[in-house]
Amino acid sequence: MVYGLLLCDVFSEEPSLRYFPLPEGLMNDDDEMGSPSLAELLKRRCIAISGGGLRYIEIDSSGIWITVWTMDDKDGPHWEKTFLYELGLLWTDKCFEEAGLKPNIVPSLAAIHPTDCNIIYMVQNATIFSVSLGATASRIAQLQKFVLDENDITPSQYLFIGDLGFTSLPSRRDINIKN
Repeated sequence: MVYGLLLCDVFSEEPSLRYFPLPEGLMNDDDEMGSPSLAELLKRRCIAISGGGLRYIEIDSSGIWITVWTMDDKDGPHWEKTFLYELGLLWTDKCFEEAGLKPNIVPSLAAIHPTDCNIIYMVQNATIFSVSLGATASRIAQLQKFVLDENDITPSQYLFIGDLGFTSLPSRRDINIKN
């Protein structure tokens, strides 16, 4: 996810591989040490299907803005900026500090909610939390502590959120497991 995506319609009679670049002007600018590392790019980027569309989110290199882009395929595929969120609003949220999260430390992007593209998941200090981008009051909706070292992994590579179509997990009785 450094430059773009490779797309292929495997159900086509003649599948072909297409390259689709990421939106222009994103976090590929140099910092004082040169280009950002691949690990840093992956912590600040996430792509997923959400609300019926392909969404790409990124925290900019300054750590100030979160931008959400949606792939629009009406007039040929292109990215449309759909949301811009100031990360500082999250840090001033009362729930942020109550949850044990630290202001001014840029969290990693983890996922996008599968049906509500205004909800994203972030990780900071082994805590995953959801953020409602459109909220005007409390922006942190849920949080959960995990045993993980954020420096060793890129959350968006290992966390997959999906809508399985049921509200609770089936029991052994429901799936008829025999001992």
